[in-house]
Amino acid sequence: MSRGASALGDYKTNWLSFRMISEKLKAEKVRFLGRSGEYSQAGLTDSMLLQRLIVNVEAILAEESVQWQQSQLTQQGAAAPIEETESALPVGLGQPLASKTATAINKATS
Repeated sequence: MSRGASALGDYKTNWLSFRMISEKLKAEKVRFLGRSGEYSQAGLTDSMLLQRLIVNVEAILAEESVQWQQSQLTQQGAAAPIEETESALPVGLGQPLASKTATAINKATS
Protein backbone atom coordinates (compact mmCIF):
# COMPACT_ATOMS: atom_id res chain seq x y z
CA MET A 1 0.00 0.00 0.00
CA SER A 2 2.72 2.47 0.94
CA ARG A 3 4.56 1.52 -2.21
CA GLY A 4 1.56 2.57 -4.29
CA ALA A 5 1.26 5.87 -2.46
CA SER A 6 4.97 6.45 -3.02
CA ALA A 7 4.55 5.82 -6.74
CA LEU A 8 1.74 8.40 -6.87
CA GLY A 9 3.97 10.92 -5.13
CA ASP A 10 6.70 10.28 -7.70
CA TYR A 11 4.19 10.72 -10.51
CA LYS A 12 3.10 14.09 -9.14
CA THR A 13 6.71 15.23 -8.70
CA ASN A 14 7.62 14.09 -12.22
CA TRP A 15 4.55 15.76 -13.71
CA LEU A 16 5.34 19.05 -11.98
CA SER A 17 8.94 18.89 -13.16
CA PHE A 18 7.92 18.22 -16.76
CA ARG A 19 5.36 21.04 -16.65
CA MET A 20 8.00 23.47 -15.39
CA ILE A 21 10.35 22.50 -18.22
CA SER A 22 7.52 22.74 -20.74
CA GLU A 23 6.61 26.23 -19.56
CA LYS A 24 10.25 27.36 -19.66
CA LEU A 25 10.53 26.13 -23.25
CA LYS A 26 7.26 27.84 -24.23
CA ALA A 27 8.41 31.11 -22.66
CA GLU A 28 11.71 30.89 -24.54
CA LYS A 29 9.81 30.35 -27.80
CA VAL A 30 7.57 33.37 -27.14
CA ARG A 31 10.58 35.59 -26.37
CA PHE A 32 12.31 34.39 -29.55
CA LEU A 33 9.29 34.81 -31.84
CA GLY A 34 8.41 38.18 -30.29
CA ARG A 35 12.02 39.35 -30.39
CA SER A 36 11.86 40.32 -26.73
CA GLY A 37 14.31 40.04 -23.86
CA GLU A 38 17.76 39.04 -25.01
CA TYR A 39 16.41 38.50 -28.54
CA SER A 40 15.63 42.22 -28.95
CA GLN A 41 19.24 43.44 -29.11
CA ALA A 42 19.95 45.57 -32.16
CA GLY A 43 22.40 44.28 -34.72
CA LEU A 44 21.72 40.57 -34.22
CA THR A 45 21.11 38.62 -37.41
CA ASP A 46 18.46 35.91 -37.67
CA SER A 47 21.24 33.35 -37.59
CA MET A 48 22.67 34.82 -34.38
CA LEU A 49 19.21 34.90 -32.79
CA LEU A 50 18.61 31.28 -33.76
CA GLN A 51 21.96 30.25 -32.30
CA ARG A 52 21.08 32.07 -29.06
CA LEU A 53 17.73 30.23 -28.95
CA ILE A 54 19.50 26.90 -29.39
CA VAL A 55 21.93 27.65 -26.58
CA ASN A 56 19.10 28.71 -24.27
CA VAL A 57 16.96 25.65 -25.08
CA GLU A 58 19.90 23.32 -24.53
CA ALA A 59 20.61 25.00 -21.18
CA ILE A 60 17.02 24.35 -20.10
CA LEU A 61 17.25 20.71 -21.22
CA ALA A 62 20.63 20.23 -19.54
CA GLU A 63 19.24 21.64 -16.28
CA GLU A 64 16.35 19.17 -16.45
CA SER A 65 18.72 16.31 -17.21
CA VAL A 66 20.88 17.06 -14.17
CA GLN A 67 17.79 17.33 -11.97
CA TRP A 68 16.46 14.01 -13.26
CA GLN A 69 19.78 12.26 -12.69
CA GLN A 70 19.95 13.68 -9.18
CA SER A 71 16.41 12.46 -8.44
CA GLN A 72 17.34 8.98 -9.67
CA LEU A 73 20.33 8.88 -7.35
CA THR A 74 18.19 10.12 -4.46
CA GLN A 75 15.62 7.40 -5.09
CA GLN A 76 18.40 4.81 -5.05
CA GLY A 77 19.66 6.16 -1.74
CA ALA A 78 23.01 7.24 -3.13
CA ALA A 79 22.45 10.97 -3.39
CA ALA A 80 25.64 12.62 -4.53
CA PRO A 81 25.84 15.96 -6.29
CA ILE A 82 26.13 15.77 -10.03
CA GLU A 83 28.37 18.38 -11.55
CA GLU A 84 26.93 20.29 -14.45
CA THR A 85 29.41 19.19 -17.05
CA GLU A 86 29.01 17.66 -20.45
CA SER A 87 29.78 14.26 -18.92
CA ALA A 88 26.63 14.62 -16.79
CA LEU A 89 24.49 15.18 -19.88
CA PRO A 90 22.82 12.36 -21.77
CA VAL A 91 24.38 11.20 -25.00
CA GLY A 92 23.35 13.47 -27.84
CA LEU A 93 23.01 16.65 -25.81
CA GLY A 94 25.43 19.08 -27.31
CA GLN A 95 26.36 19.90 -30.87
CA PRO A 96 24.36 17.10 -32.53
CA LEU A 97 21.26 18.22 -30.64
CA ALA A 98 21.98 21.83 -31.55
CA SER A 99 21.88 21.03 -35.25
CA LYS A 100 18.68 18.98 -34.81
CA THR A 101 17.14 21.82 -32.80
CA ALA A 102 18.13 24.35 -35.45
CA THR A 103 16.62 22.18 -38.18
CA ALA A 104 13.37 21.76 -36.26
CA ILE A 105 13.14 25.47 -35.48
CA ASN A 106 13.86 26.42 -39.09
CA LYS A 107 11.04 24.13 -40.25
CA ALA A 108 8.66 25.49 -37.61
CA THR A 109 9.37 29.14 -38.34
CA SER A 110 9.44 28.85 -42.15
